[in-house]
Amino acid sequence: MSHTLRYSSSRREVWHWYWRTWRARLWRIHAAIAVAVGVIMAGKSGATGNLGPIAVTIAATFAGVVAVSVAIPQILFKSSERTLRVHASGWSTQIGPKSGQGSWPEIAPVQEVEGAVILANKGGNALIVPARAFSCDAERNQFLSDVRKWQANAG
Repeated sequence: MSHTLRYSSSRREVWHWYWRTWRARLWRIHAAIAVAVGVIMAGKSGATGNLGPIAVTIAATFAGVVAVSVAIPQILFKSSERTLRVHASGWSTQIGPKSGQGSWPEIAPVQEVEGAVILANKGGNALIVPARAFSCDAERNQFLSDVRKWQANAG
């Protein structure tokens, strides 16, 4: 058995996924980068005893890292129709001439969020399959059931 879906994502859907991921874990990474940069910059400038400039550097770095991190998914966003195929050994996707594929062990546990199915790899990239990609709830539920079964069997 396999499933083939055709759909287009929206920037709004990408933004919602990113914001959810940021609140769950990315903010910690961004904060760690900002603190590291702040400490390094303080050491280079000789301002190690003055917390004011260090705090400003950390805050500015945090804002910059967040801004770049938010911009990247929006810049790389593809609004063209995507074809997604899932089967027992993994998934493949195509948008125009670009294609990609992966296996189930590379995917974090599949999530359903507000009707959308999220296939996120462990590196952070995700396929956001909107509810409208399915003809009905039963089709989405069968898709979820199959993908979770294949993922469990692959692990």
